[in-house]
Amino acid sequence: MHELPVTEEILKIALNHGEKNGAHKIVRIYLSIGELTDLIDEWVQRYFDYLAKDSMAQDAKLIIERIPIRVLCDECGETFEVDKKIMDFACPACGERSAKLLSGREFTVKSIEIM
Repeated sequence: MHELPVTEEILKIALNHGEKNGAHKIVRIYLSIGELTDLIDEWVQRYFDYLAKDSMAQDAKLIIERIPIRVLCDECGETFEVDKKIMDFACPACGERSAKLLSGREFTVKSIEIM
């Protein structure tokens, strides 16, 4: 259900961009979403389709790129990806579990394709 407010923001950004650039139709919206977010691609598109009805964004396709979880080991400085299914933050180089999150929580509108 938390997809709804996020999707409202996507639509607001897209419509604002479309209006500023004289568009009559928004065709595609490219998004970057981190693996740590709980957003489900299918629901984001469904809410978007519902909210965008009768606007210049109606029928726009959301193209979602998932950004992997990457961390930096606090002990040895190794950077590595963390599998979302396992969520093991142990450094593969030294075994330390203390790390800084580098990516995985992003939510970005990368670009918008208009006509």
